[in-house]
Amino acid sequence: MSSTGTLDMKTRDGIRRDVLTFLLVLVVLSTGLFVLFFTYGESIPLVFAMMWSPGIAAIVTRAIHRSGLRDFGWSWGGTRFQVAAFVLPLVLCLVVYGFTWLTGLGGASIADYSTYGTDIVYRLGLTGALGFAVALVLQVLYSLPAYSLFILGEEIGWSGLLTPQLARLTSFFKTSLIVGFVWAAWHYPAMIGGFYGIGDRSLWFTMPCFTAILVGCSFVRTWLRLKSGSLWVGVFLHFSHNLFIQDVFGPITVDRGPTPYIVSEFGVGLAVAYSVAAFLLWKRRSELPKASGPAPGLSTT
Repeated sequence: MSSTGTLDMKTRDGIRRDVLTFLLVLVVLSTGLFVLFFTYGESIPLVFAMMWSPGIAAIVTRAIHRSGLRDFGWSWGGTRFQVAAFVLPLVLCLVVYGFTWLTGLGGASIADYSTYGTDIVYRLGLTGALGFAVALVLQVLYSLPAYSLFILGEEIGWSGLLTPQLARLTSFFKTSLIVGFVWAAWHYPAMIGGFYGIGDRSLWFTMPCFTAILVGCSFVRTWLRLKSGSLWVGVFLHFSHNLFIQDVFGPITVDRGPTPYIVSEFGVGLAVAYSVAAFLLWKRRSELPKASGPAPGLSTT
């Protein structure tokens, strides 16, 4: 999808100004926060500030250019899109982790699974698969508001400003690629500094895998964002991705040697899975509405 032919030069210049200002402000904010990370170490307030830096950059961008925030995509956009955003990371995790367990590349054990709901589960006397299922539901219910408060900051930047604005200038493929690489690169200092865990694996392995995952995920987010007209799909997708990888499948997976190279945000398994999802949605790019006109935040569907 490309809409550049439907926009006049003044509009295109305004979009480019928005994108470049956003990236510049984001670099300045993130650099300052990473200096604090490296100086004082990781803390919840710093993590919160870092995750909100894309959102703050987007808001500052609009303040600088005296344009509003209404086109960020605040509308709900259709429940089916929010459900799809939540379910897709779960499906991809089931495929990748299921393959890992079934082939013996990794093991699985729920015996020591511990989360926000496990104390309640124990008090109820629930054990085994039923106890795990109830604990998982409680984990989702607890995590959704807590995690989303952090994630919203990122998604105001990625899904609110950067994705819809780039989609007005260029194709679905290029938009997804650019946003994905920016998203990944924004994490690189944390990975290099050891704040974003990679275990014993080399950065030469983990960074390409991590980048492929986020670029693939960016294709999913871009498709859902443009189709729904809502930034909330980005929040649900991001929440689900973090929840199931970091808090569900990761803790119940047993390392059997090659396991870390297959699973997690730094393994090849999800890199392949998200790449396949990206390709399938690229094939369906013709279903997306044209991202032209003065208000990129709303879908025409």
